[in-house]
Amino acid sequence: LTGFSMLHLQIIDGHDSTQVNVSYLRSKIGIEPILFDCSIGDNIKYGDNLREVSLNDIISASKKAQLHDFVMTLPEKYDTNGSQLSRRQKQRIAIARGIIRDPKILLLDESTSALDTESEKTVQEALDNAREGRTCTVFAHSLSTIQNSDIIAVMSRVHMTIS
Repeated sequence: LTGFSMLHLQIIDGHDSTQVNVSYLRSKIGIEPILFDCSIGDNIKYGDNLREVSLNDIISASKKAQLHDFVMTLPEKYDTNGSQLSRRQKQRIAIARGIIRDPKILLLDESTSALDTESEKTVQEALDNAREGRTCTVFAHSLSTIQNSDIIAVMSRVHMTIS
């Protein structure tokens, strides 16, 4: 967000961000990262390195990401290598990884970019599920990705508009 130095006060769940313990804040943030060359289950499990993640935890996160039904059609289920899947399926795995820790804050960066219309709808439904009960910051070029947001900030070179 460089270029927006006039924005000094940031509110996180109703609290001034300068009054929040940084270590605590970082432990509450989930991100949606890239996939590793390993199983679908392991890729999802990497989202929470603070505890032992069970298969039930993986399945629960997968259901929220609308991934579980697809995984159950695969011969090796959650043991299938995740690196050879379609972009849509990889994005769902990344969403499941982002929510498995049940973070209070979820960062989503261009989660539906480069998807066809049908794939975008499916991933968007998963994102809507992932947003429930948490603060979610979404970076997107597509308005359809953020249309269900409570607050939308549009940034350009010199202006920021909040609606």
